[in-house]
Amino acid sequence: MKNKIFLVIGLVLVIGLFVITSCGNKREENVAQTAQENENTSTETTNNEKHEYTYTDGVLTQIVDEEGNPKQTDFVIDGIILVGNRHDYSELTDTGEIIAKLASQGYKKEGINSSFYLGEWIEMYIDTKYAGVDSDVKILVTPHKTVEELETLSLSELEELAIENGGFIIDYKTPEEDNYKYVGNGYVHQDYSEGKYDILFTYEGKLAYFINITETKEPAE
Repeated sequence: MKNKIFLVIGLVLVIGLFVITSCGNKREENVAQTAQENENTSTETTNNEKHEYTYTDGVLTQIVDEEGNPKQTDFVIDGIILVGNRHDYSELTDTGEIIAKLASQGYKKEGINSSFYLGEWIEMYIDTKYAGVDSDVKILVTPHKTVEELETLSLSELEELAIENGGFIIDYKTPEEDNYKYVGNGYVHQDYSEGKYDILFTYEGKLAYFINITETKEPAE
């Protein structure tokens, strides 16, 4: 009789130990699973973060991915000069003298001339080593929008936005080395609104760079 009692007690202890061990393993699995889910959530949050652009006038800004890397590296602008034909620069009035002086100061990515009058021709001089197809690059001036908004538009829609709002389109050409790397010019129509505009550079139909400028009415003499 005693042997039977001891046997029953032993079975109870074995079963109890098995249950305790199983519960412990299950808790460890749950903890590990929760930790992995948290890690995955953290990774997803990081990957879903969008690059924040600033829209300061006169700054050449390249379009980048979520990690801050350029979305394309074929068409690269090393610096730019913008000249308005109705502005004075260092009290110079001759266009040749103006661009010669500005070029001597260097092609810029920041501090670029960004204030122009409606109806004023804006001449563009671009420092780039790009040797690809000219027609793959377009330069447009459009009313200001965020990069997120601009990237939802096709090239034809950007061109339409420019034309319908008094902006302009320049068919890119290889910069003229004997003319301070001149590329082209255009103006925002004087009958359109004052305010912030974007100079857009597209490559193969996608936004590659932008510069914000401000257009105002020319003061009456």
